[in-house]
Amino acid sequence: MLENAARGPSRNAYSGIHRILRLARIGRNRRADGEYEQAAVRVSLGVIAWVYMGTFVYPEQAVETAWPYWINVLGVSYVAISLAILLSIHGWTASSPPRRITALVIDTCAISFCLCSGNELTAPLAAAYLWMTIGNGLRFGHRYVYLAALLSISGFGFVYSVSPFWRSHGAFSATIVLMLLVVPAYLALLLQRLQSAIGQLSWQATHDALTGLYNRREFERRLQALLAPQDRLDAREHVVMFIDLDGFKSVNDTYGHATGDQVLRQISGLLGGQLREGDTLARLGGDEFAAIAVDATLQGGREIAERIRQAVKRCRSTADGASFRLGASVGIVHVSEGQGHDLRALMNSADSACYEAKRGGRDRVEVAKPNALPGFLSHAIDPVRQATT
Repeated sequence: MLENAARGPSRNAYSGIHRILRLARIGRNRRADGEYEQAAVRVSLGVIAWVYMGTFVYPEQAVETAWPYWINVLGVSYVAISLAILLSIHGWTASSPPRRITALVIDTCAISFCLCSGNELTAPLAAAYLWMTIGNGLRFGHRYVYLAALLSISGFGFVYSVSPFWRSHGAFSATIVLMLLVVPAYLALLLQRLQSAIGQLSWQATHDALTGLYNRREFERRLQALLAPQDRLDAREHVVMFIDLDGFKSVNDTYGHATGDQVLRQISGLLGGQLREGDTLARLGGDEFAAIAVDATLQGGREIAERIRQAVKRCRSTADGASFRLGASVGIVHVSEGQGHDLRALMNSADSACYEAKRGGRDRVEVAKPNALPGFLSHAIDPVRQATT
């Protein structure tokens, strides 16, 4: 009991340090957020524009159409609200709709107040509505283009209702409204096409074109993320599996690669059905697949691997009128998160276990030997051979 009491303060101190480090990391992530920099620039430029407009453009002795009082109100309000947004970024994520909508409303109000003075000096600022709509659309996506355009038209409608200058220049005002209707709609269409193309390229970069599974590059990226050191008190356990189809080469040699491709697509769907939600399945190339069973013990990983082996054995694949029975040799490695495992060494260990399964008679599950990987879990003592039934 005394030992536990002595250990308690130490553990509490460690937990406190862990929380502090976690908060510090969150702060760094917020500062690395592009929206954080933009909010900081918004505050800086707001101060500069406020001083410039109040000192040079609208001094106290300016013409009667100038509103130095409103310029000061606008400057103080804009800087204060922008500063509030800067501080609130620590509580709002970059994709937070309230954060984005608040930024849109503030920009619209600022431009509208500038245009309320209604004279030749402020008329060019009407283009800021369009600039704001395009800028926010590029930052936030095509859906926000419509919202920004709606806010801009509403803001200009308010300006038109209170400013004799804009009512006396009806053609100019109508042109501004027309641009705020046409340009955002065209921009939204372009953004939709661009986002669709980017999404397609992103999918192609991370997925196998034949089976639709993750490719080797994405598999390695996900595995590396699990192996990286984590600020956690408890280490998570995972199982990595390499799966090689038995007898697939004869399908390609006898019936051709087109038939082999059909079989691979069928098998990939079968393998995915044996994994749990959150697990990762990838095709490494040819008839080689790999999987990551997240938060799985050694026994849990063996059970998943055995399900895969039995499912492939029971399956009768059909393609081009022919029927095939295949097998699966599975090699598994059990690792602990954040132990600093080398990615290459881990994958080589899983590959070696898969090779041992093939050499031992095929259609079986083999666990990598404990000395095959530095930092191997202590309870993974002996290779496990699942005989074909």
